[in-house]
Amino acid sequence: MEKFVSADDDLVKRFDTKKVQWILSPNNAASGTPDHSTATSHGDFDDDKPTLRATLARVLQEPEVTAQFTIHRSASSLSDRRKMLT
Repeated sequence: MEKFVSADDDLVKRFDTKKVQWILSPNNAASGTPDHSTATSHGDFDDDKPTLRATLARVLQEPEVTAQFTIHRSASSLSDRRKMLT
């Protein structure tokens, strides 16, 4: 996604205003903070626990959260995972 954002002058200008934030992932932000993410692909964001915690921290406007999440995979997600293993 970075290459698409970088190619869009309007988006680049918006990020320069500091009114919006762009969190690149994976990153080394502290665990539980609003910037932490370890997702390595677009499909990882909804089941990446650090990303979920970071999202919750942003929604709650907290500097850090320690919430625990249980990820429930869909049938298609499980099928995709099995295909990756073969």
